[in-house]
Amino acid sequence: MTSTHPARDKRSAAVFLLCLLAFFGSNTCSEVNGLSFKDARKPARPAAKRVAIIGTGIAGLSVAHGLTNSPTLREQYGSCDFDVSLFEARKNLDTKGGAGVQLNGGLVALGMMNANVQRSVIDAGLPLSQIRTRSKPWSTSSSKPFEELLKLDLKEIVENAGGDTSDVLIRDGELLWSAIRRGCLLDTLWKTLPDATRRRVKFSKRLIGISPQPDGSVMCEFSDGVMAGPFDVVLGCDGVRSPCKEYVGTGRISRSS
Repeated sequence: MTSTHPARDKRSAAVFLLCLLAFFGSNTCSEVNGLSFKDARKPARPAAKRVAIIGTGIAGLSVAHGLTNSPTLREQYGSCDFDVSLFEARKNLDTKGGAGVQLNGGLVALGMMNANVQRSVIDAGLPLSQIRTRSKPWSTSSSKPFEELLKLDLKEIVENAGGDTSDVLIRDGELLWSAIRRGCLLDTLWKTLPDATRRRVKFSKRLIGISPQPDGSVMCEFSDGVMAGPFDVVLGCDGVRSPCKEYVGTGRISRSS
């Protein structure tokens, strides 16, 4: 959600929305912000509707918003009636871990999915207007508690950049750049999910197996013995020690993952 290339994020967000449609949605040519995807699937396969999201961190909850809470997708592509289930290995939502993050391009992506969610995240964080670097005085005779090494006015920098950078990151005079604790961001993304989506979240579900089925779908096996599915798509949003990543790389999931 944090980017050092804000001008690229409008296009990246458009690619994200376009890929959701291309992968899950209709079999027609689609376009978002000038980016088009011409359907090359011959013959057309049934649209993927049954989705398992593994992990309820920033990525997992953001994807859940994109699939179940995005007026943008619904308005541009019609029905987005996805059957989404989320599975989390922890016993509850992890709002205690992690440090702070800066959001700029990530706020743009959220706004393209749902402006109300974007506003909730902005309100939950602290607006950033300056970056200042300072240190203790080099001279022992200095009367100042610190010396300023660098001071950047973020809005001025964005305005001077012009083009897509200023168009994307400044809306109605407001700079879309804020700082927020990871836990606070997760809590906000959770609370702004539709009730129906939150009811589909299952905790204490550690993925230990993915089993392909004859019809092309998959079943997900969890450490408590539960088999869930079938699913058309499994999205791995499960962090550094990702069982989904291990499965993609090796075709199996070790019990120690």
